Amino acid sequence: ATAVLILAVILYGVFSNELKYDDFEQVGNYQLITTMDDASYAVYLYSEECPACKGIKTQVLEFADNNKSNLPLYLMDTAQTSGYPEYVVGPAGESLTSTPTLMVIQDGVMTQFIVGADQITSFFDGVEVGLYTFD
Repeated sequence: ATAVLILAVILYGVFSNELKYDDFEQVGNYQLITTMDDASYAVYLYSEECPACKGIKTQVLEFADNNKSNLPLYLMDTAQTSGYPEYVVGPAGESLTSTPTLMVIQDGVMTQFIVGADQITSFFDGVEVGLYTFD
C-alpha cells in the first residue's frame, strides 16, 4: 500500500500542470537584482513560509509563465539568497523588510518597489491590461 501511495505522489508530480517556483529563473544574490540582461524586468521576492506569498503564488507563477507584456519576471527565494538585503534600496528610499516584494528594473535602475500581495497582484493586472508598458 505504501508503494502505491508513493507511486501516486510521483505520478501526480510528473503529470500535474501546477507551476512551481523552480520552473522559473531564480536570482540568487541581492547584489544581482539590477544586473540582469533584459532592458526591463521584474524581480519577485518571496518566502515559502510567507502566508501572503502562498496566497498569490499561483497568480505570480501564471504571470511569469504567460504574461503578455515584455516584462520578464525573475524570482528570488529570500531563504536561498546570498548577499546583503540592506543594500537593496527602492527608488524612494524604501528598504527591503518583508515578502512578498516586487521590484521593477528598467535599464539597470529600480523604478518601482511594490510591497504586499494586493499591490503586487494589482500591478500584474495593470500590466496585463496595458496600463504599464515595457520595452
